[in-house]
Amino acid sequence: MKKNVGGIDRNIRIAAGIALLAAGIFAPLGVGWKTGMFAVSLVALATAFTGLCPLWSVLGINTYKEHREEAAAGPKEKIEAEQEKGAKEQGKPAGQ
Repeated sequence: MKKNVGGIDRNIRIAAGIALLAAGIFAPLGVGWKTGMFAVSLVALATAFTGLCPLWSVLGINTYKEHREEAAAGPKEKIEAEQEKGAKEQGKPAGQ
């Protein structure tokens, strides 16, 4: 699965995860609310650190820089990128 969480999106998820975790620990709330906050915070932190968000995949959203650059490239650039990638995997210089 390709990464689809990057940059600012990742930082927001980390901040939200930490804030919800702290609120779940320190806020005078019921067990249900605390459990919900812990669950949401764990999901936010997990998606931030793995770089994968299943919901983003379903919605077709991608904030990961490397893949955005590939998507913005034209057909010629995509072919060249694939050739370079294949050459690197085989240990050969590109274009041979």
